[in-house]
Amino acid sequence: MNQKIEVESAGEVSPHNQALYEAGKNILVESINTGGDFCKFMTTTTIGAIPAYLALLKLVLPKDYPLKSYDDFLFFLPAALLLISTIVFVIGYFPQKGALPLDLPAEIERERSATINHRQDMQRGASLSFALR
Repeated sequence: MNQKIEVESAGEVSPHNQALYEAGKNILVESINTGGDFCKFMTTTTIGAIPAYLALLKLVLPKDYPLKSYDDFLFFLPAALLLISTIVFVIGYFPQKGALPLDLPAEIERERSATINHRQDMQRGASLSFALR
């Protein structure tokens, strides 16, 4: 049962298959960048929403309105949620620490998947905080 298998030439790769290989390569490589770009965009969006919200709050409240009671704290809760969203998006944008052995494809795939999962978790948490505001 120790038969050797000989592989004959498979021929040239068709242009269609070459395009599919390139598309697969781009999906694999760009999947990490996409999550980072989203976190970067949302960081600037949420941090810019804080002064916009506070400006609208100042516009709506009377000029001499005293913010002294516990209920008045609720006016600032959306700004605090936006700040939390910003912090979580920043954490999602930062690269993960760790060593990556380039000679082990399984380790590269594991690190790639871990990075994508980490960014997705941060995006979900920050988006939830952003939506709650």
